[in-house]
Amino acid sequence: MNYFEEYKCYKKFDNILAVSSEQVQPFINRFPGMEVSVIPNIINEDEILLKAEEPLEVHNTPYFCAVGRLEEVKNYKLLIDAFHEFHKNYSNYNLMILGEGKLFEELNNYISELRADKYIYLVGFKENPYKYIKNSVGLIQSSHSESFSYVLAEAAILGIPSVSTVTFKLNEDIESKFNEIFNIE
Repeated sequence: MNYFEEYKCYKKFDNILAVSSEQVQPFINRFPGMEVSVIPNIINEDEILLKAEEPLEVHNTPYFCAVGRLEEVKNYKLLIDAFHEFHKNYSNYNLMILGEGKLFEELNNYISELRADKYIYLVGFKENPYKYIKNSVGLIQSSHSESFSYVLAEAAILGIPSVSTVTFKLNEDIESKFNEIFNIE
């Protein structure tokens, strides 16, 4: 579908829904005159807490966790490089990266080239990432950009500290969600 066909389709709608405030302006830029509202996706805190209680395979070594698609936007090469340097001084920690994507083989080869395959693991897609997050020392997000970072919100629900790169635009939605979770006014 080309641009004009796409626009014609959207002109049939009275209102367009976006899942974050960051999606509104790009949509308006592409389709001037369209009304766009924000309704964030719902996070089911009870389900996250319940699934986090499922048993995890034994991991005797403390680990940090990263969760997401293995794509350029997630910036995992930066994370791998940073953790490789971190591990030189803190060798008792591992890194587990959960997710699938087109960069799986490339990143796996890069980890091998660094000789880091004894402490950095690409573990693939996991149906229940919450038990991995809950049992980690902390969650790391290395993305170039994010709309609403669900994984950071999920880690907050589980009480797991997080470290994140500053994404393209600071997200007011996630700040609001953290304030709600931790009752911050």
